[in-house]
Amino acid sequence: MTLPHRRPANKKGKPLHCGFPLLKLDSGMRRRLTAWIPAFLWMALLFYLSSRSTLPSLPRPGWDTVFKKSGHFVAYGILALLYLYTLTRDAPLTPGRLWLAWGLAALYGISDEVHQSFVPGRNPAVTDCLINAAGAATALILARWVARRCPPAESTAQS
Repeated sequence: MTLPHRRPANKKGKPLHCGFPLLKLDSGMRRRLTAWIPAFLWMALLFYLSSRSTLPSLPRPGWDTVFKKSGHFVAYGILALLYLYTLTRDAPLTPGRLWLAWGLAALYGISDEVHQSFVPGRNPAVTDCLINAAGAATALILARWVARRCPPAESTAQS
């Protein structure tokens, strides 16, 4: 004999939600959390690339170094912009949010270099951390400059 399955209930007899935790969130919270997906995907790509023992190289060593360091600069600039997008999606662009986006990108750059110390054939470098932070700062400075020059258009909807 099997007993019928009963969902757990609270004190008032209403069934408790027993599904995926993200489903319990209200739509605003779910929207704020899903705004992080582009940044997390970019972080995953950076993690994947830094976990490779070897990366493709250009035939001339000097150009290869310039190419790879430029890659650090651009990659962490993009990461900082993705953080800024997430942080300002439902809030205004403020200096605090710019600093937070820069700090998150710089910290991820440092953690990426630490991660590389565990990958055979890769070596962490303080200069890479500085290049990552500089790329993030440059991208955020440009974003701030663009935001000042191109204020958001006012809504045309009438109340």
